Amino acid sequence: MRCRIFISLLLLFTQTLHAEPLFWSATKDTTQLLIMGSLHVGRDDLYPLPKKVEQALKHSAGLVVETDIRTGSAAAPASSMVSSEQVLSDEQLFMLDRIAQQLGLNSQQLRRLPPWSASLLIQMRFFAELGYQAERGIDLYFMHQAEQQQIPVLGLETLQFQIDLLAGLPNSGEELLVSLIKDWEINAKLTECMIQSWKNGDQDKLLEVAKLSEMSPELEHKMLIARNQDWAEKLSQTSFLPEQDKPYLVVVGTLHLVGEQSLLAQLKKKGFSIKQLNQSTEANCSFF
Repeated sequence: MRCRIFISLLLLFTQTLHAEPLFWSATKDTTQLLIMGSLHVGRDDLYPLPKKVEQALKHSAGLVVETDIRTGSAAAPASSMVSSEQVLSDEQLFMLDRIAQQLGLNSQQLRRLPPWSASLLIQMRFFAELGYQAERGIDLYFMHQAEQQQIPVLGLETLQFQIDLLAGLPNSGEELLVSLIKDWEINAKLTECMIQSWKNGDQDKLLEVAKLSEMSPELEHKMLIARNQDWAEKLSQTSFLPEQDKPYLVVVGTLHLVGEQSLLAQLKKKGFSIKQLNQSTEANCSFF
């Protein structure tokens, strides 16, 4: 799954004067959506966000996110009988130990964890080494802003669903960890270009990220396509979005918004009119 899962939690830096992150409107009958691609980790130099995005929240009927992680304390940890040590080859275990040493992690703990959990732990430590934290992610930023402005926050999924999804992957997410290990030496460059592409709103470059994927069809369906379809269905229902006289701001991971099976594509199939609202510029970077 070359790089897609690893940079689903994005980071790194660039500054542009006029470029803006990707931002769309989607309308159908009385339903109005403003949709922005998110980074799930961040740091101070990602802010301030464009005024039009901030204003979109201020004048919205509600904020829609993948999951309201502020309410995640009730989620039960997934049990797994499969450890990373059981599914990795000797060469992969050697690389896992090397990564643990680089990041100051306990290699024996990583070996005992299920692959999906080891992958997430490595990701978050890697991002932290670069100064990025989940607390500064775009989606959590908007959740805090919504709370301060007394704007409702709606989750498309529960945290429990996301945990169960990862734990229920073949061999407890073996593919996630194997891909992470495989691309470890180039992950910093991939991530740097990814964040620059996000800040520039460079849809072509972000689409290139998606096309770099070597994700198995089964994993792609579970992690992306099925979820996009489910989200589009929910966003089409007035029972999920009861306030129809003002738009909702939808903030989801950026890679859910590019490609033929994206959330935008699924909404279009349901009769929504899609319009890009941001000003994009080309990101001056490469993934290799």
